[in-house]
Amino acid sequence: YQQAPGLEELEVLVNSMANKMSSDPYGNPVTDNFPWVPYAEKVAEYFRGQEVLPEKVNTLWNNLANVLGHLGDNSRAAQLFDLVLTSAIHNFGEDHPTVAVSQSNLGLVLGTLGEFPRALELLELALNNTLRNFGEDHPDVASYRSNLASVVSDLGDYPRAAQLLELALDSALHN
Repeated sequence: YQQAPGLEELEVLVNSMANKMSSDPYGNPVTDNFPWVPYAEKVAEYFRGQEVLPEKVNTLWNNLANVLGHLGDNSRAAQLFDLVLTSAIHNFGEDHPTVAVSQSNLGLVLGTLGEFPRALELLELALNNTLRNFGEDHPDVASYRSNLASVVSDLGDYPRAAQLLELALDSALHN
């Protein structure tokens, strides 16, 4: 009780909670695990304040943010996704594919919260990052274009949204 445990001592607990917050193959949280959210939050909270999260903790925070978003707590989800993005940039650099996933996750939640300018910026960064890393034929390109089209549509730029959706559909049909 006098010495705070480190990641080594908490590794099994962190991994267990990250697994409890994991998603099905379609990216949706498993509803049977929703009762575990308070426990996962408590474990994740232990690492708050650390600018750089170990990868295992990053996974826990990302999975927890995803679950919170599906439960409708988008404000807390955005806070966690923001921390995950900061850590991913620090751990991997701005051009890493993991950063694109974090940018997209945060952008989607911000769009849900009506923070369209920042959502637009993050979703454009995620798309451009994925195009640079993998090219037009990568499956994430279609997904990121579709996500971006949603925010562009919310901003009222319907011609650009239609163009993005056409490109996303074309990409999805050819992959």
